[in-house]
Amino acid sequence: MSWAMIMIYGASFLRFVLSDFGYALDEGIVLVVDSEAQSRRFIKKYCEATNGNGCQTLTWNSRSKVQNNYGVMFMQLKRTHKEDAVEEFLAQETFLPVIIAGGVLPDYLRTDRYILRLTKEDMEAVSGAEFAEEIKKFRNFLTLKVTDVCKVLERVKRSLFAEDYNGDKLDFFTTCLAIGMVYAEYLRETEPERKITDFLSDYVIETRERIRLMSEFASGEELVERSSGLVWGYFEENPEVVLADREAVDGTAYQDLKADSAVLFDEAYYYFPVNLLTRICEPLLQTCSMPQLKRQLREESIIHCNSADYTVKKEVVLVYGVKETQRFIWVYKDKLLSPDNLRLEDVFANDENDEGGRSYEVCWGNY
Repeated sequence: MSWAMIMIYGASFLRFVLSDFGYALDEGIVLVVDSEAQSRRFIKKYCEATNGNGCQTLTWNSRSKVQNNYGVMFMQLKRTHKEDAVEEFLAQETFLPVIIAGGVLPDYLRTDRYILRLTKEDMEAVSGAEFAEEIKKFRNFLTLKVTDVCKVLERVKRSLFAEDYNGDKLDFFTTCLAIGMVYAEYLRETEPERKITDFLSDYVIETRERIRLMSEFASGEELVERSSGLVWGYFEENPEVVLADREAVDGTAYQDLKADSAVLFDEAYYYFPVNLLTRICEPLLQTCSMPQLKRQLREESIIHCNSADYTVKKEVVLVYGVKETQRFIWVYKDKLLSPDNLRLEDVFANDENDEGGRSYEVCWGNY
């Protein structure tokens, strides 16, 4: 199983035992995925595979009741959800509350939270046929070997992994470590000791990395990467979109610009028509409105603006010398670099001598 699947299932199924040993999380988890469709798919697959461990709620309030003894409850974040309701949901203790967001996190969820981005590996793991079988075996171990589980939990804080850790979110780290050590004990039933050692070492390394990545949501780095990846992906998937020099706009590019199907550039900025950028950012709009997204883009210094609608006038120079002023959303070029530090025009700018078309593939890590 992937790190996230072990952690979520362990934290939910063992929540009361973990609490007895001092490893309970003080609030729920926030999962981030690429789209609302992906969040629906994850919830569906997880609940099916874990056979009663998880369920979904559409909303939450003080009168909400949990009818069954579920280990984890998922709530898809919607732009209509109120902050108080989300806060109350995350504070529940009778199950592991998990908010899953397919867009941009609102400000109140970006800091001092347990935020985990589901990776490609996580999505593949929960969708695989072997996941349900592995969960069944792990659940049987947890149910039948309670004494062994408790012995493991008694020695977590004395382990070298715990003693060596001096980073952020200590409670989260020790809870994850406890779950990982229990899973390692389960693996001992069938695996050699060398494999157990390797698993636990890799698990702790990933736990540290997941904690480090939580800070990117507060700093805005996550939004930079998401928005940049969406722009590059849109250009790759829509070869009809034109990228043209702002000071040399030919007739074709001008018509595409009028049709919201062209982006201009100069030395400092990319100039996006509002409607085009809205289409590109659609996956981020599941949890916020476009004005809210533009505000966050400005706050993270991704776009430059000086007006209430986040657009700025810019002069466009046509190839035959005519000048025209239009409004655009200005995006700083250094915020849209590829992982290889390429600019959009290095790959997608129209080149009359290029007969091969667009063939560049951008790799955005696990996402």
